Amino acid sequence: MRLDEPLFGIPLRIGMGPPAIYGGRPFLYLVILIILVAVYAFELAYPATPPEGGEPSLGTLALMGATIGARVFGHHEWWRIATSPFLHANALHLASNALVLAFACRWLEQIVGWRWTAAVYFLSGVGGAWFSVVAHPPRVIGVGASGAILGLLGALYVVSHRLGPGAFRGKVRRAFFAVFAVALLPVLFEVKNSGVDYAAHVAGGIVGAAVGIVAMLNWKHEAREPKFGFYAAIIGASCCVAAIFGVGQVVELWGVLVR
Repeated sequence: MRLDEPLFGIPLRIGMGPPAIYGGRPFLYLVILIILVAVYAFELAYPATPPEGGEPSLGTLALMGATIGARVFGHHEWWRIATSPFLHANALHLASNALVLAFACRWLEQIVGWRWTAAVYFLSGVGGAWFSVVAHPPRVIGVGASGAILGLLGALYVVSHRLGPGAFRGKVRRAFFAVFAVALLPVLFEVKNSGVDYAAHVAGGIVGAAVGIVAMLNWKHEAREPKFGFYAAIIGASCCVAAIFGVGQVVELWGVLVR
């Protein structure tokens, strides 16, 4: 695609205005990483049922807010869609997500600012969790920030069109395609029971790309960041509020089920 061709109706030009990468130090990725590590430490420290091989048991994940279709639809526990992206099944699961988060969130924040980045992350996480519930059988347990992180990558690819040709744009796109290639390896080699939640990955990536397009549509030529950052932050915060409500539900379930 030539640089003067539109992307989804968005005119692309080299030097559309100074992106946020030229100012400010990103911090959101570090905040999210601390929260994810703290939640995983809590999973290990306060198990609902004994750990399995040094990893949180399915019972612990279920009690702490994993998505389970039977609970979400059958018992109207919709808050699980907001809490499950903060949980992880094991240390490798957390480490792989943290690795991608470290550059994807940081790079996106440098381009669009923390407000739009927060909207991308939390909306993609919720979108991925919701589609995971819809796509899987009722008793399948889903956890992980993969949907949110794939959303960051989807948005990152879209907004990379804001950048002129250069090393950074090339780095962004190489990272995007490398991560997606790795995510598809189990499918290409027909690996069964890989544990990869493709529904959450795909939905998260689509939601993130969609939010990235909305950001591009509201990004003036001379502006440093897209417009409506305040509202984007409010949307991201609303997902966090839903997760906090879910924590309250977890505490209530804990008191009833764990003696």
